[in-house]
Amino acid sequence: MTPRAVEVAAQALLLVLTLSAPALAAVFVVTTLFGAVTSRLRLDPSSLTAPRVAAVALAVVTFGPWGARAVLAFTRGLFAELPALVR
Repeated sequence: MTPRAVEVAAQALLLVLTLSAPALAAVFVVTTLFGAVTSRLRLDPSSLTAPRVAAVALAVVTFGPWGARAVLAFTRGLFAELPALVR
């Protein structure tokens, strides 16, 4: 692998991390808040599934256009640089 290919792979991994960050942060916040409430009220923690799914859905709807633009920009740059990477 050329050093440029390693750099592109690192950029791809960073893109994956930044795209998953909003959904992971939403799940973290919801789990923390509902965990505190369920432990205080002694509720069943299995009832956390619906709020987690709703938080992820909201994060995807909110940050989806930004993520799509980021993936599109990365893909365009990758295709523009493809001839140099194949050599």
